[in-house]
Amino acid sequence: MKVVDTLLDQVLDRLQGIRIVPKTILCIYPENFLDDKLQEFYPEASITRISIQQLKQETRSYDLVMSIGDVTFAEEPLELLLAMLKLVVNDRGLLMLAAFGIGTEGDHGQKLWEGLQDIHNWGDAMTRNDWGHPVLDVLSVDIQSPEWVKGVEKVWPMINNTTEIRLEIIFGLAWKEVKDEVGISLSEIKSSRSKK
Repeated sequence: MKVVDTLLDQVLDRLQGIRIVPKTILCIYPENFLDDKLQEFYPEASITRISIQQLKQETRSYDLVMSIGDVTFAEEPLELLLAMLKLVVNDRGLLMLAAFGIGTEGDHGQKLWEGLQDIHNWGDAMTRNDWGHPVLDVLSVDIQSPEWVKGVEKVWPMINNTTEIRLEIIFGLAWKEVKDEVGISLSEIKSSRSKK
């Protein structure tokens, strides 16, 4: 699970320094191996975990909604993004997205999934639905270790039949729009990271 563990570290790195103390968190990923690390990061939070297949049936609201990779592989990923947005509470709720972008490739540039979205598609979907100042950035990770490749395939079996992977990971943060909302810029996030 090293790849997924590393992915969560990157997500938490981006959440570091953001002024939110969530009481309720919805996590969208397939297994429970990330729960302990997330609970340690937000010790007072109640964490609910569901699969991407359960998303449209979820009706409760949350302070923080996180998707770690899974929304990438939905038949209609941007439609599911809208379903995620609806689950964030009205007052200063936060969405944290980590999705694989169109630069994700297998051996010799092999495309691993036809439905991969460009970073601009994710950002446009957020702004079109009244989300304030979404912040997105991209990280590329080359994986040549057989153990790490198997770790990716175990969690996301649609990525298979490859011996090496280049992951283009799109990270997106968006606040629920409220009248007195104060946006956070990418430079603020990078500044927060550099001080650690």
